[in-house]
Amino acid sequence: MGARIDARVRGVESRIDGFERQLEHYSAQRSAGREGPVQAIALVSTYVPWLRQRVREEVAASTDEPSLLAFLQTVVLDLFQASDFITDWFSEASVQGVPLTLFEAVTREC
Repeated sequence: MGARIDARVRGVESRIDGFERQLEHYSAQRSAGREGPVQAIALVSTYVPWLRQRVREEVAASTDEPSLLAFLQTVVLDLFQASDFITDWFSEASVQGVPLTLFEAVTREC
């Protein structure tokens, strides 16, 4: 493909890297060794290598630039949604707004 596609692919890869760093941050900062949050972040983290591979496969197999651009745009939008979801659940403001008893109950169940 051309320079336009190459730039978009690099942008998507950069956003995937950023999402991975976000997960690593929340895993280190918010889990505090508690099993429930660790498992939740580990589950979401499986999305990163899967998505990287899916993007590589789609780029390698694509012969239609408009379709590939649409796919890459969908990936970026999905990453934004995933990032917002993670932020909603693991940011400091979210953790502070949850009653400790509820947090402990969810941790026990997970």
